[in-house]
Amino acid sequence: MAGPAPPAWLDPASLAPAIGTIYSEPFRSRIGAREKRALGNPFGLVNFGVNLVRMPPGTQSALRHWHEAQDEFVFVLSGVATLLTDAGETPLPGGWCAGFRGGEADGHVLLNRSGGDVVYLEAGDRPRPDAVHYPDDDFVSTKDAAGRFVFAHRDGTPYPGGPVASATYPRPAPMPRPPAAPAPAGGWPVALRAAEVPGRTAIAYPEPLRNRVGLRTRRALGDAFGLRTYGVNLTTLAPGAMSALRHWHALQDEFVFVLDGTATLITDAGETIMPPGACAGFAKGCANGHHLVNRGAADLHYIEIGDRSQPERGTYPDDDLAGAFDVAAGRFRFTRKDGTPY
Repeated sequence: MAGPAPPAWLDPASLAPAIGTIYSEPFRSRIGAREKRALGNPFGLVNFGVNLVRMPPGTQSALRHWHEAQDEFVFVLSGVATLLTDAGETPLPGGWCAGFRGGEADGHVLLNRSGGDVVYLEAGDRPRPDAVHYPDDDFVSTKDAAGRFVFAHRDGTPYPGGPVASATYPRPAPMPRPPAAPAPAGGWPVALRAAEVPGRTAIAYPEPLRNRVGLRTRRALGDAFGLRTYGVNLTTLAPGAMSALRHWHALQDEFVFVLDGTATLITDAGETIMPPGACAGFAKGCANGHHLVNRGAADLHYIEIGDRSQPERGTYPDDDLAGAFDVAAGRFRFTRKDGTPY
């Protein structure tokens, strides 16, 4: 029997938070009363996870760590976090972001040394297998065949308590990992102010469809840190603009989080208003055409996340358009639905 349909969008405050961490002691108490709300799970997303995290004063995101396979991304919504890496400490105020490439042994953690809460979005793909290393502690975590965390000393001796179940979600099929992007001159940044990442306004659709999108600016935050299996954009829609033509993906999961402005979400079910702080997700293979439209008088800003599963295809229910990703060319190629080129 099919489960309930996912919501069109949701207010993260409606989700019960997970408080603390599943680490074994003596490490668990070091994290404090950190709260996580799993935003992707209610929408059936499986290729990546998205959490809304609140760190009260004196808490931290995790133990300082790095992943063998998983790419990680954080975007600070409010407050000032301290990012601690092998290179030292970096303040992360609201509107700043950081990314961490799987396989690079650079231990990292967010700390809240301020007098107020720090709230941030975190995203990560779900590779298997994966192992997590903790350079400051005699601690290693892996996942077993059932998707449970196994905590052990560096010599392999397990900590008491046995495997610990992680968040419940369908395990995705293994995703091919693209080769690492070449690092820019001077190396990858530790952190960036998202608004300072160069924006792109080009629209890939053929005419006469391209002009319907309007003025849309995308800042590729994930690419700025060399993330491989998913992308993260800070997107701005000018009044009257739309995120894309209404569409759905065969293989890609999508997620959006409204930062400011008011979005009109249009799906097969109709129209609904998404206020700031609201989020929506669109699971791969779900034939529900969707897009965001800015019908307000001010710019709309939101975070969008999508994985890079291939061979990807896009379906556009309102238009004579079909899209398929050309891996060799690194972009979508568009035709009419009968295959005729524009």
